[in-house]
Amino acid sequence: MAVDLTNNQAFDVYAAKFGWDYDNSGSYRGLGWDQYASIAHSWGLQPDGTVHHRVVIMRRERTTVCAVHFSGREPKEIWSGDIRTSADLDRLLVIIAEYMAGQRVWHE
Repeated sequence: MAVDLTNNQAFDVYAAKFGWDYDNSGSYRGLGWDQYASIAHSWGLQPDGTVHHRVVIMRRERTTVCAVHFSGREPKEIWSGDIRTSADLDRLLVIIAEYMAGQRVWHE
């Protein structure tokens, strides 16, 4: 049975089950978004402790979500759409996993 994820608490709890933790907010496409980050989806450690590559799930308002790969100055949008239920988020996590599998350097 799918869980309703249209409220912040439910989304936070469900995403955390898969290692995606709320990581403040940020700007993307000139808009403010809540960001969810996962250590497993960050790679390319720099000497200053930052990472060169990072895939982030971004959420705006109740249902608008996108997954973005930040690398250098040019972000690459992996997916965008509405997430209303846990089944929707499960599908997005599969899309992110498939994207990560195609990244040759992600294991660095």
